[in-house]
Amino acid sequence: MRSGTAPARSAALRLHGRACAGLAVLNAAVHLLLFQGHGWFLGTAMVLMAAACLYCALRLWRAPDAGEARMMMGSGLSMAGIHAALLLAGGLGGGHAGHTGQASTGSASGDTGMLLVLALELAAALTAATLVARLRLPGYRHPDPSGPLSGKPFNRGAGAGVVQ
Repeated sequence: MRSGTAPARSAALRLHGRACAGLAVLNAAVHLLLFQGHGWFLGTAMVLMAAACLYCALRLWRAPDAGEARMMMGSGLSMAGIHAALLLAGGLGGGHAGHTGQASTGSASGDTGMLLVLALELAAALTAATLVARLRLPGYRHPDPSGPLSGKPFNRGAGAGVVQ
């Protein structure tokens, strides 16, 4: 039997979803800060990725959902894979366009910056994966989609869910 009450589990789940949302916002901020030095195609792709991050962040902040968490996990892993491939393809001194020192902060090299972005993407994917795992536990699932984590009022009265 699990320890804790249902409201405590619900609050922990909401906090976990908000941690995922915070990492998604941080990812969006990084994409928006670094899009200038990448040319029009990659710059546009980075702005679109930031918009996708913000959309998922909003949904995860309001009501943690397994679908949104899976989306965040998949995008985090794919972006980590893309950045790892770009880092390895350029060697330890090359990188790809924009990550050869232009996108660095302070005295850090472009490769260090890319490794930090890669670590951020992996952290976001791991946090989302643990949220998916938590949502799969029977104690966290709610039988009604308009349950306490949906942000909608919970109504089990007569005629609930009937569209007229």
